[in-house]
Amino acid sequence: MERYINLKRALGQKYFIIKDEMKPEKNSDFERKRALMIEIYKELKNCRKCPLHKTRTKFVIGAGNVDADVVFIGEAPGRNEDLQGLPFVGRAGNLLSKYLNEIGLSREDVFITNIVKCRPPGNRDPLEEEINACFPYLTRQLDIIAPKIIVTLGRYSLSALLGREVKIMKERGTIIDFNGIMLLPMLHPAAVLRNGGLNDKMRDDFMLLKEVISR
Repeated sequence: MERYINLKRALGQKYFIIKDEMKPEKNSDFERKRALMIEIYKELKNCRKCPLHKTRTKFVIGAGNVDADVVFIGEAPGRNEDLQGLPFVGRAGNLLSKYLNEIGLSREDVFITNIVKCRPPGNRDPLEEEINACFPYLTRQLDIIAPKIIVTLGRYSLSALLGREVKIMKERGTIIDFNGIMLLPMLHPAAVLRNGGLNDKMRDDFMLLKEVISR
């Protein structure tokens, strides 16, 4: 069992370290938030709330800046994420990084996580029971980070947050009020990899994100 996750390599100076023996420094909001994330990390290590714990290699709590104004929420870890314990590290993750860079952001500026923290076997869609089991973890993460903007990537994360069925092509490119937080639905980068014709729509959505950030 790993004792820590060190994301400095991927996230730069303001990275998210999780270490079991860590204690927060006093009078530091960043350390307070990180300590709360550590508690979630410890719970996820022992989570047995759904059958996915039986088949996972590593759970994926998320990565990035716990003081971020923007949180990206995907669907579930894939094969690469399951192996590394990090979100969006495969081809879809590389594409996400590219879109971020195009609007002047990097992974160290945002926080990236998923609705479901463990990989569904064969990369199948997460089941409702799996989403329901993991959703309280996500709610706590959002409470800790307190972002100004939430970006959902794909249909499943948007549907889980809104509590209803959605059509992502209809919802993308809009701004939704989510409990006082601006919610921007986007396509999942994997969808763009499957259909290059969606690339312009994805770029348009990131330009909208850039505009919203600057307000």
